[in-house]
Amino acid sequence: MMEFLAQSALRVLQGQLPHRDFVEKFIRAASASFMPQPFRVFGVNLLSLRICGVFYSFWPWVPALYSVALRFTPPLAAGIIAFVGDCLELSKL
Repeated sequence: MMEFLAQSALRVLQGQLPHRDFVEKFIRAASASFMPQPFRVFGVNLLSLRICGVFYSFWPWVPALYSVALRFTPPLAAGIIAFVGDCLELSKL
């Protein structure tokens, strides 16, 4: 799946428009504007998409998971639950 996102991002970076100049396989509102940005910053490779994917996809869930766990457990246990939950999500990459 990352290869399709990378191809779309690279074509947008080259100035092409999705759905007009090429077929976009994943219809997302933010894909045309967000996905080329890691290529500009980190270079054209799949690792740059993964770095930004982790930052924008998983990091907002850590405070949310912590706040939910804090309702049922003490603060230290809630921090451990949020850390373990985040590690489990990162292992799926």
